[in-house]
Order: sequence, then C-alpha cells, then structure tokens
Amino acid sequence: MQDYLPDVPKDEPESLEAEAVAGEEQTAGRLGKLREFTGNNKQRFRLVVVLGLAGLVGLGILATILEKVQENRSAEIEVEKGEFADWLLSVEQKPGQMSFGFYLDENANGEFEENEQPFSGVSVSIRRPGEEQALRTEASGTNGVVVIDDLAVGEYEIRIVNYELEQVGVYGDFELPNFYELVDENRQRFEFIPSEWKSLSLGEEGYKAIMGVREYRPEKLLVLTDGEEVSFYDPERAKVYGQSVIKDGVKRKFLVKNNQVVYMTDDQLKKFSFKDRTGVVVMDRLYGVDEVDWALSPEMKTVVYAEEEELRYKTEAEECGEGAIIYSGQRVNLKQEPELVVDFWDKENLVLVGAVKGEGWQVFKAFCGERQKLAVEPLEIGEVKSLYILEDRILFYSNNQGSYFYDLDKKEATKYVALGVPSQVRLSEDKKHIVGKLGGNYIVVDYPAVKMSGVEKHYVIGVNNLIVVGDEGLVSRAKTCEADGDCGEIVRLELKGNGAWEWGEAVDLKDVVVKEVLGEIKL
Repeated sequence: MQDYLPDVPKDEPESLEAEAVAGEEQTAGRLGKLREFTGNNKQRFRLVVVLGLAGLVGLGILATILEKVQENRSAEIEVEKGEFADWLLSVEQKPGQMSFGFYLDENANGEFEENEQPFSGVSVSIRRPGEEQALRTEASGTNGVVVIDDLAVGEYEIRIVNYELEQVGVYGDFELPNFYELVDENRQRFEFIPSEWKSLSLGEEGYKAIMGVREYRPEKLLVLTDGEEVSFYDPERAKVYGQSVIKDGVKRKFLVKNNQVVYMTDDQLKKFSFKDRTGVVVMDRLYGVDEVDWALSPEMKTVVYAEEEELRYKTEAEECGEGAIIYSGQRVNLKQEPELVVDFWDKENLVLVGAVKGEGWQVFKAFCGERQKLAVEPLEIGEVKSLYILEDRILFYSNNQGSYFYDLDKKEATKYVALGVPSQVRLSEDKKHIVGKLGGNYIVVDYPAVKMSGVEKHYVIGVNNLIVVGDEGLVSRAKTCEADGDCGEIVRLELKGNGAWEWGEAVDLKDVVVKEVLGEIKL
C-alpha cells in the first residue's frame, strides 16, 4: 500500500545538532561584538553621562535666570510706582508756600494716573488783589512742579501762563499755534492757558494743587478768506486757530475739498490738511496758471486753467496728456462769469463753456480722446452763465432766459421757474443744493427732493451772503474790525426740509478779516 506521508531523512538527528551548535556560535558572536563595542566605547559612554548631567545643571541655571528676570521686572514696576508716588509727594503743602503740580491729562478726567506724564514749561504768576502787574512769576522744572515760597498769609490772585506753548508752529504755508487748556471736571468748557486771574486764599498751612493740562483740538473749524490768505476759525472759542502765511500780496482762490484746503502758488497746486498738519504738492510745473482762474476735478487729478484767454489743461491721466483745448482745429477761448465755467465728472470727463474764433459761446463736453489729447464736442445748449454736473447724465445751467435741468440722454431742458435768472449760482460740495442769488434773496434748491417729487422744492432765504454745507447754511455778517476786535458774526441756519428753515447759533468774529466764508472742516 502506498502512503502519502513525507519521507524522513535518515540524517535528521545530525542536522538538528548542527543547527543548535550554529545557533550557539551565532549568539556568542553577537555577545562578543556587544562586549567589544562597550569595551571600546567607554569614553563615549562617559561623555553621554556627562552631557546629561550638564543638561540638568543647565535647566537649573535657566530656571534661576528666569526667576531673576521676573524679580527684576517686578522691581522695575516697583520703581515706576515709586516714581509715580515721588511725583505726588513732591507737590508739598508747607506754610508760606504755594505748590503746583502739572501733568498731561490725556483722557481729561481730572485725575493723575500712572501712565500720565508731568507737564513741564508751565509758569504761575501771582499778584495781590487790585494790582495790575504780577508780583512774582515762577516756572516749573522738568517735573512739572512750580513752587512759590516766602509768602505771607493772605489774599492773592493767580494766573497760569505758558509762553513757550504760545509759540507758533510753521507747517509749510501755514502757521498753527499750540493751544493748551486746564482740565476741570466741574466745567463744561475747559479754560485756555494763559488763564484768567483767579482769587486764592493762602492760609497758615500753605497751599497745593495738582492740575491736568491737555492740548486743545477743536471739533470743527470755519474756513475764511480775505482774498489773499485763508484763516481757520474756531466757532466754539471765537478764536483764529491758524492761517496761511503765503504773503505774496496776490489775490488767490482757495477751495475746501474733502476737509482740506486747496490753492495755487509758485506754479504748484497744493493741499493742506489741518487734521494732519501737513501740506502736499498735488501737481507741479503749472507754469502760467493764474492763482484764481483754474478749476479742479474731484480727485484733484486734472486742472483746467486760463492762459492768455485760452483754455488749457494738465492732468495725471496719462492717456489725456496736457495742452490747449482744441475743437475743429481751433483753440477754445475761455468764458468767465466771473470765474471759469467748468465742472467735472472725473479727471477724464468734464463740461465747459467756451468759444472758437468767429462763433458764439457754447457748452462743450470734453473727454480723453486719441493721441493723448482732450477731445471736445459741442452740446446743443447754447450760451450759459453757470454750468454744473448734478449726476451722471443730468446738468444744471442758467442763462439770460432762466435756470434749467438738462438731460443729456433725452437732450431736453426743464425750466426751474423759482430760480429765474440768478445773478450768482453755486453748487454745494455734496451736490445736494443749488444756491442761487435772486434779488435780495437766496433760492436754495433741494435737488434730491426735486428729483424724488418731480416738482420744485426750495428754500427762500432773505440774506445778503450765504453758502450751504450739508444741511446747514452759513450766513456771513462780517464787517470792518473795530478797535476791540469785533469783526461781525457768522450765523448758522438749519435747512429742515419742505422749504422750512430756522436760525441757529451766531458765531462772533474776533480779530479776523472776512471777505468770504469758504466752508467748514470737521476734525
């Protein structure tokens, strides 16, 4: 019978014994190699141990260093607290002495806090009641402390002065003084430095006071001009806060745009930001540009100006170039009523009133064309006295027949009857109000209301001088300044809607010559 079991080799016992011997020899070899490695690398082993111990020691040193740093920082904090306490203690109350401490009160809360700094440079004047001149004036040290000693008990008057802070700062073409005020949490309006004279009783124990000071910054300023220079006028304090100092005796136009004052001088178009106290050259090399006869695009990128009765332009739009404004190969002459009759959609698109030789005045639309030049085309409107862009496709103009809205798409004019033929027309900066002078009244057209209702909506205001800023009117009643500095007033009025308006506050004009109110900037 055949079986299917595998055959067992006859030499199997010998093979197993040989394998066991080989295994023992292999194990012995590995152990030998290990002994050889450890035996030959005792120095390496010692090095690893030493490095490990060094690491533990290093961690201990690091922990000690960190602990010392924290101790030093705590010490610094204690020093700062100590300096803070020392400053307070330096304002002492002693017999026969007045002691004052001044600090910069940034948050105007009337309390000296750790993060606030002493305010140096202040002086204190004292006098006896009824006297005109100061008995003594003492200046503070760098720590903001003023001490007046060797005083008899009795009644005094004191005044806080600071002649250093009254120095005017010069910022390009403008001078702006630094005004500081004394913080008094019990008063709605803080007092300027120099302060008024105030009564003070000095008793046997002496007197001390800690006073906060902060730089005064108004919330808004009126922008006024005398025709050559411009002044920033604080309506709350009735005080000139700064002015231009170009002083070249040239009649000059100033514009208020985006809370900045824009003007032309030394062949340059400049803008000045009162908030940042910086002046910037917007465009230069404007050779031949008169300081009055120019018009500016909303982004301040294109200037149209008059040069020898011709209209010219310069722009930062590369595709438009610069030069004369040409129509049908002829130069376009300017029209002034009394200023250039020009308005802009943007730096590349505008409307203007001009004439070519042998033809009458007409309205042109200008835009960037070929060969880096402004291309112009006439609009079938005819001669106009004033011209403004209200929105993308709507113009406003006036002529000898009346005042009109003009639809560029429909080429239709709609007459605004109430405006009649105004002697003067202005458009508010936000393009919401058309302000026309008609006889002894101003007609202020509420354009958004007209657009919404489709009927005439306006205010009738019987004043001699008016500009509109937002929903507020500014009426100038300026006059020749008198000996006491009284130069008249500016009165506000509020446009309430639906033709209703009411008078607001009157702003006294002190020591400022006003020919025209240009607008108001908010800070």
